[in-house]
Amino acid sequence: MIRSFPSIDGQKFNFTVTPPYFSNNDPEYGSVNYLQYLASSKSRLYAAKDFFDFPSLQNSLGDFILPITGILVFEMQLDIPDSPLNGGYYGDPASSYITDINFSGVTSSGNMVNALYSYGAGTADPDFGETPPYVLYTVNYQNNNGEHNSVAYYYNQMDGYQNKVHRLGIYINQATKQVGYIFNGVDQGYQSSLPAALQKLSFTISSGVAIYSNHLSGQELSSELITDRGSLQFNYPQGTTDICGNTI
Repeated sequence: MIRSFPSIDGQKFNFTVTPPYFSNNDPEYGSVNYLQYLASSKSRLYAAKDFFDFPSLQNSLGDFILPITGILVFEMQLDIPDSPLNGGYYGDPASSYITDINFSGVTSSGNMVNALYSYGAGTADPDFGETPPYVLYTVNYQNNNGEHNSVAYYYNQMDGYQNKVHRLGIYINQATKQVGYIFNGVDQGYQSSLPAALQKLSFTISSGVAIYSNHLSGQELSSELITDRGSLQFNYPQGTTDICGNTI
């Protein structure tokens, strides 16, 4: 069962890991407690209305019209667990947490664009044990024959839980069609290109916790979309604006 986030402050969506939980019976583990939350812009939710899945997995033309010139920027922040969730796959029970911020949209030439910013911890594989915590982002677009071209992929396997907050800035040059990234304050530069200027955007945020232990108990977790120029933190190329066209 999916529910809306219990606490919403502007474009920040958060929850605290406390009962009541949803429960399910797992053949291997017995009773499993879990929480699942979702926030979505209208067009993405509508695109998924006939699908038994998250709206984040469905294409959407976007419901926010972007300026067609200049360099546009927005940021995303994930507030993650501050301590290990594990006991090992065959050891003590391990809770898990996965959160995604997705956006999709369409270019001026009609190409569908999809992107993902994600964090995961506590997930496990029976052959390799617990997967270390990770942060990743991806960008791809659909060409005219329906195939998806991956234009950016970043995966960072973390050594531990030193940083509770992770932040990604994305800046889009509408003239050159290039997309750049700033991850935790480090400018990665332009890493990918789109076939045409991005015309519209829509977003979804989803978070899920599987609770096999008390490792997450009481922790407050959040995901935030930052689009207002006054709340942007990183330094961007000269002339950059927020997605409403306001100069930073």
